[in-house]
Amino acid sequence: MDRAQRVGANIKHFRELAGLNKSELARRVKVSPTAVHNWEENGVMPRMEVMFDLERALEVSWIQLR
Repeated sequence: MDRAQRVGANIKHFRELAGLNKSELARRVKVSPTAVHNWEENGVMPRMEVMFDLERALEVSWIQLR
């Protein structure tokens, strides 16, 4: 598993723990649901500025997402 895939798996894990679906997370971080899908399923790495929004939305640190 490469770094982008690991980040995607962690986003999915914390999203599910937070009880959010992909659309809800997308709305909170101001991206499309397709972007969330691509992070979680296709090994696409979120931009750094989005990582900060993900921290707030998922209530985790970026270290936990890495």
